Amino acid sequence: MTQTPPPATSLPHHKLFAYELCLSLVKLVAKTRVADAQLRAQARKSAASAALNCAEGAARQTRADKSRAYAIALCECCEACAAIEIAGALGACSAADVQAVVALGTRTKNILSRLVRFAVSARPSFARSKNPDHSAVADSTTDPRADAQPQST
Repeated sequence: MTQTPPPATSLPHHKLFAYELCLSLVKLVAKTRVADAQLRAQARKSAASAALNCAEGAARQTRADKSRAYAIALCECCEACAAIEIAGALGACSAADVQAVVALGTRTKNILSRLVRFAVSARPSFARSKNPDHSAVADSTTDPRADAQPQST
């Protein structure tokens, strides 16, 4: 008798690598030993908030709402890392733990910042310009090739 596999998850945040990184940050911060109770609580709260806001951004419908939620997640990620760094500076946390949290936090921040920029700048091509004369002109805000110098042949 064969068992049927469990149904695939259909929640929007399960598709995001950024959410996985945020969850990893939550787990790492939770297992990091911080002697200062206030900094420990702040780091855990901020890391959890980063994951929650990342999930919220995935579920939002408009680009502006997505960008806002991802930006908040990015700030919360940085705050969680800062709390651990401060604990390390005060001697309430090991340097190895600080290094591990900052490394994962930096990776998470980089991915979240891309989501913030993508949610704001991604527009359908027909929305770039209503003027047919501008259709061949590169938009420097969304096309990195727009600043490139033409090569002579």
